Amino acid sequence: MGALALFGTELTLAQNAGGTGSKPATEFTRKRNEAIYSQLNFADTLDFIEARKGFIATLDSGIIRGAAGQTVVNLYDYDFLKGTAPASVNPALWR
Repeated sequence: MGALALFGTELTLAQNAGGTGSKPATEFTRKRNEAIYSQLNFADTLDFIEARKGFIATLDSGIIRGAAGQTVVNLYDYDFLKGTAPASVNPALWR
């Protein structure tokens, strides 16, 4: 249960990154995360190709609804992950 709580906290922090209520990265963290960009080959997309193997279909609406019509999962809630990682997040993890 502790791991789930930690994951939820991390997700909340990631969602708030760059928005109101977020804590800016320290200078140390910013510099370390900037260095990651020069250490990793972000042009290599093999991991994305591998992740798509066996993929059957996409959910066009982006929303999964319950039996009563309520939204259970809204994939658009994760749009904050698109683009460059904020200075407070390791870019390898953001990718």
